[in-house]
Amino acid sequence: MANNTPNHGLNTYEIGDTDWTHTPDMEALERRVTVRDVEANVTNYVAHEGAKFEATDTEAVFYGDGDGWVRASTAGPNQRLETLSVNSTATTALSIEGWRVVDVSNHGFPGDGSGGDLAQFVADTAGDVAFVLPAGTYRWERPVHFTGGDGEFEEPIPDRFALVGKPRATVDVHIPASLCACDRLMFRFGTPNDGAAHVELHDLDIDVGDADPDRDAGIMRAYVGGTMHNSNVSLTRRHRRNADDTPNGDRHTYKVDVVDPEGVATHRQIDLTAGDVHRSGSDSVGHAIPFSSEPYHEGTNRWIGCRVAGFTDNGFYLRDGDGANILEGCLARNCGGAHIRLGRYDVARGCTVVVDGSEGPADGAGLWIQDAEATTVDGLRIDAPAMDNDAIRVTGDVQSGSIRNAYVNQGGAEYGIKATGDCEGFTFESITIEDAGDGSTRLACVYCTMDGATFRDVTVRNLDHGAANGHANVMVGGENVTFDDCRFVTDNPYAIVFGSFSSAGATVGARFVRCSFENPGSPKALARYHDDPTPRQFLLKDGDLRDYDVLIHPDYGDLSDFETGAVRDNLGLPNSGS
Repeated sequence: MANNTPNHGLNTYEIGDTDWTHTPDMEALERRVTVRDVEANVTNYVAHEGAKFEATDTEAVFYGDGDGWVRASTAGPNQRLETLSVNSTATTALSIEGWRVVDVSNHGFPGDGSGGDLAQFVADTAGDVAFVLPAGTYRWERPVHFTGGDGEFEEPIPDRFALVGKPRATVDVHIPASLCACDRLMFRFGTPNDGAAHVELHDLDIDVGDADPDRDAGIMRAYVGGTMHNSNVSLTRRHRRNADDTPNGDRHTYKVDVVDPEGVATHRQIDLTAGDVHRSGSDSVGHAIPFSSEPYHEGTNRWIGCRVAGFTDNGFYLRDGDGANILEGCLARNCGGAHIRLGRYDVARGCTVVVDGSEGPADGAGLWIQDAEATTVDGLRIDAPAMDNDAIRVTGDVQSGSIRNAYVNQGGAEYGIKATGDCEGFTFESITIEDAGDGSTRLACVYCTMDGATFRDVTVRNLDHGAANGHANVMVGGENVTFDDCRFVTDNPYAIVFGSFSSAGATVGARFVRCSFENPGSPKALARYHDDPTPRQFLLKDGDLRDYDVLIHPDYGDLSDFETGAVRDNLGLPNSGS
């Protein structure tokens, strides 16, 4: 009787079925013969251990490990390994040439917390090693610093290192409280001058003990000189860096600087929603920072589906360094400082901020961009009924950038958008702000002292704030601020305030083209002044002003105060100025 192998259809015979003089090992050939098909069909084939799949359309290469297919992009001796989840859980390329695979269950670690210190075993064994942790729990009792020095916990920097749960493992951290706080983290990889070549962490739960100060620790500080691929790593209980009089674990929970401009680190589904113990009455600085990338970063960090909640010192702190941080589908919830904090060359796509007060300090800004240069945000959502800080903040030396396709539901008294600093070009486009706060703190929902900023297709609705608060839609404290195709809805006395909180007599000017101003309340005037500004330009053109009878409240002045001022071709207020 003939049977066919699954991938290649090779015939395997039972003795006596036909006449033949030798017995070829078809099962071995099945594993050795390369499978070739389009990449989308890789899951149609059995991932025999050692089998190879070549994609005919993308030229990607996969190897079987007995459980699933693992992607490998070959580049001579510096082969780069990636992770692929197929048919089973994610795993690293355990059968790829060059890796030494160590299953820790074969070395006295049965996965029940016994067997001693796994960290010491890793330190003693590392060197192009992929450590596999079968499902279970493992104790980690010392820091492992792959930094190449000769300190107590320092080890040589391996060319490749992997720590993998299969399918998932728990690392029970017990780093002694007697150590310096900066030593109380699981890993250090590389140095600013000698980055780690290749690191992978997958399918791990990191337990730092929560209420026990003797167990507090960060996960890692990494300087990457080549590639890093981490996925499905979770902090299962709270960091408590600043919970006591003496700092506990390291200030950084998960910090990665790619020090090679050509290097790339990918972080997929890293979960820090266990949070940080907040010390009441203390400043956010000094608490643990969850995700961070700081001044030595020059390459690219990709943060995909990462989550953070309940940390006091920011959520994603990525503003420093000349490299790029790319966030895709990430979540930040109830953090202090800023939930997402970006800088030069950073990108955020499809990210969400939630501030509902259910955990943590919940007093951080939603999105904070500092010193923007080619900084872009697209598809941001901020649901913040309990927010008492700016929803969107752009500050510093602003060279270029944009925020597009954003939705803000804000319940606090602070700004929906705060844009300050020096600007050479920044655009806010297709943004809707529902401002449900009481308006008791600020004079407007949108505050802009940034010369040259552009607002396009922006809708601002702030209702029910009470006339006494005078909470306008927009406060303009800079020059050449442009509003195109915007909609402003308020039931407060004014829609526009000219002036600045930071400097009396600020030079102000704005153009509103094709904008509508709606006021179902009892408006006094479309605009007023604050703190004696110096009016420079004011243009209202092709808009809808029918809910307003007065342009500028007479207690403050009129259109003639502006060096150039004109009201043209609007519905409502008549033409005036020149």
